[in-house]
Amino acid sequence: MALGSITNNWFEGHKEKLLDNSKSYYYRSIPDPILNKVIHSNADFINDMKKSFMNDKTTARNYLPYLNKEYKKFINESKKTIMYLVKEFEMKKAATAYKRSTTHKTGTIDPLKLHSYKFNDDIFKRLSVSPDAKNHGMMMLLDWSGSMCDTIFKTVQQTIQLVYFCQKTKNLC
Repeated sequence: MALGSITNNWFEGHKEKLLDNSKSYYYRSIPDPILNKVIHSNADFINDMKKSFMNDKTTARNYLPYLNKEYKKFINESKKTIMYLVKEFEMKKAATAYKRSTTHKTGTIDPLKLHSYKFNDDIFKRLSVSPDAKNHGMMMLLDWSGSMCDTIFKTVQQTIQLVYFCQKTKNLC
């Protein structure tokens, strides 16, 4: 008697019955987005928020001072993190500038090295050149979809911190 699988043999004989031919499927492609309706600028967002608060005078009167106080509290708590980010950025920027810097002989004799002319061929002054590399930028996009409902508050906080980081480093770059 040959070895075989009863379950597999039964499945192979009956799998045509499992196929559902009663439904038909239509496949579509995603349309190209209209970007001016998808991307919402920060000025539009602020205006929309102001309008929504100003429409309800009691809400505006009750919540705007509270929101201002909470925002200032958040910014004060975030200053340490923002300054740490600025420090790390400056350290990495300085390291990159050091790595890119080059040293050239100027052709002018260095009087401090002149005493060693018999033993050392390198008696010329040196000039270090460090290029200004300002090739950094940051683009922030927020996903306001429903799937972000659990993390949107922390995401907005982090975005605000990054905006303040960019403002601090703009003057340093």
